[in-house]
Amino acid sequence: MKNMILLWKNPETLEILKNVLKSNKVALTTTDTILGLLATTDKQGACALDIIKKRCKKPYIILMDSVDKVFSYAKIPNCNITQFIKLCWPGPVTLIFRSKIDSNTIGIRIPDHKGLLKLLSYFDGLYSTSANISGQAVPNSISEVNKEIIESVGCIVVEDNIDIETVPSTILDCTSGKIRVIREGAYPIDKLEKLYGEVFIKTGAQNEKI
Repeated sequence: MKNMILLWKNPETLEILKNVLKSNKVALTTTDTILGLLATTDKQGACALDIIKKRCKKPYIILMDSVDKVFSYAKIPNCNITQFIKLCWPGPVTLIFRSKIDSNTIGIRIPDHKGLLKLLSYFDGLYSTSANISGQAVPNSISEVNKEIIESVGCIVVEDNIDIETVPSTILDCTSGKIRVIREGAYPIDKLEKLYGEVFIKTGAQNEKI
């Protein structure tokens, strides 16, 4: 299975991806934002990503396929943010909430990607992170991905056009009644503010792509 390159459009791809992830391996895939590494949302999945990324004790965002799943994991501060969620997803924006599971915060996104959404329907969620070793540049194409990562993943899934433009997701902190901008990305802030009906609090942008 190692180094197997698949196309999202092929019928057998979804089943192979499911098996790779359920066997505690990491998948490298194109998404609606940047090239990503996917893993199951358990200790084994986090550990597998940590080894590949060469990092530890840093959270991973979770991709989900439905708002109902989000509600089961995240504490939503108010009805305005509940409505905002339904308007901005699926799309390239990561929202940070307080977790219902523990005392931590949780970053969640519903991607605007047909293949990913089909895959996610078989899981409560999947960890997702950029396809680079921590501290190194984020690749814009499969050809730029570090060889150590290529050799470590269970499979690679791409579009017909492997070299596509990639932009990281916008990140918003929704842990309180006021939304704060953590990072400006693929989803323009002005459009998100119009959806929410209120100007966000601007903060320093993060450098690392998620």
